[in-house]
Amino acid sequence: MLVGRDDVVGAVVEAARSPGLIVVRADPGLGLSSVLTAVAERIAQGRPTDTAVCRAAGIRPLIHRPGLVLARALRIPVPHDLDDAVRLGTVAAAGRPVLLDDADAADHHSVAVAAAMAHHVPVVLGVTTIPPSPVDRPGEPDPGVDGRASLAAAIGGATTVVDLTPLSDRDATTLIRNTDLALDGGSVRALVALARGNPLVLVTLAGTRATSVRRAMAVQLTRCSPAARTAAVALGLLGRPAGAALLGGGAAELVATRLAAAGPDGTVRYGSTVLYGVAATLAAPADLAAIHRRLAELLADPVEIAAHQLTGGLLDRARDTAVTAARGTPHPAVRAALWRLAAEADTPAQAARWWRAAAEDHRRAGDPVAAAEADRHAVRSALSPRELQVLSMLGTGLSNVAIARRLRITTDTVEDHVAAVLRKLGARNRTEAAASAVTTR
Repeated sequence: MLVGRDDVVGAVVEAARSPGLIVVRADPGLGLSSVLTAVAERIAQGRPTDTAVCRAAGIRPLIHRPGLVLARALRIPVPHDLDDAVRLGTVAAAGRPVLLDDADAADHHSVAVAAAMAHHVPVVLGVTTIPPSPVDRPGEPDPGVDGRASLAAAIGGATTVVDLTPLSDRDATTLIRNTDLALDGGSVRALVALARGNPLVLVTLAGTRATSVRRAMAVQLTRCSPAARTAAVALGLLGRPAGAALLGGGAAELVATRLAAAGPDGTVRYGSTVLYGVAATLAAPADLAAIHRRLAELLADPVEIAAHQLTGGLLDRARDTAVTAARGTPHPAVRAALWRLAAEADTPAQAARWWRAAAEDHRRAGDPVAAAEADRHAVRSALSPRELQVLSMLGTGLSNVAIARRLRITTDTVEDHVAAVLRKLGARNRTEAAASAVTTR
């Protein structure tokens, strides 16, 4: 039973009886996914869940795929044109509520189409109000910019907004007792005070008895077979629900030992986004590289393939995969992600070319922040450390003589560096080069 959330579930179910956009917002850990699961189950009473509600969740590693989340919910391809997508999606929903969990991690097209469909069918968006950073590594693109803009517009036009609040002390105590009956009264009161009504914190603290989540998970995996340990790490590296075809024979054991859960679509998933990140660290570097390479052989999405090839040490293959896929896709946001992977996998001498291509496609996709960041990478990749120093000083307006004095080199050497900077950046004069220096900073 979901503790302390009956009123919220009832409000959402009642609002979903007629067309409209219902937004359910919550801070991380307040049980948003559990509430939406309860909503789906309540709507589906007396009918199979998979036919009563069109449901899917945002997948941050695949946020660059336009329409993916809504396609998973409706089980049909989603056209790129908004009007066509709304018409087709409304027919496919056939009056059933459309429920998108983790909408803050969904692609912008799915959010925009779902919001427009709300004129014809009930649409429920689950939104984490303080989403986790979409950037896993420094320099990695933020493909969620368009999605957040679409989501903000959707929330602004919502017919119903429901906010999850922290549990009351009474409900928090009940949840802790359900998690660990052996805790004494003093420990329960201490945990209630520490967690401040956050269900995830309550369950984690009560279930692990002050042991870290990573250590608890590692201990559980030592009791599993090598295949299950590999599946656990692979699921963490994917960062999203996956089927046995990707995870291997150990997927069933993960579910049997309750380390992971089986979804209605046959996929295996962790119960918390935290566990994905933890699981991805539970292997030696050599084993992690091998799992990355194995996933690259099994995946279909070129962005995922190239990313796993890159992390698995297959740099040439990652570059070739990314470049080939980028040249074959019409979507600028996807191309930008692929160009960036190509740049990370290629030599510094070639990386600038891919960074410039990424910047152009970011601009086409309407993401000037990511475009500027890619431009900075392009400049840094093209120039040597000394040339970067000279470029930086050009940006401050220093003359060649002043630069030579600061770097303690001859004026002739500075002139050679300036000429090399202009050539590599394709700048016609010092003014254009200085503009590049401002962008780089």
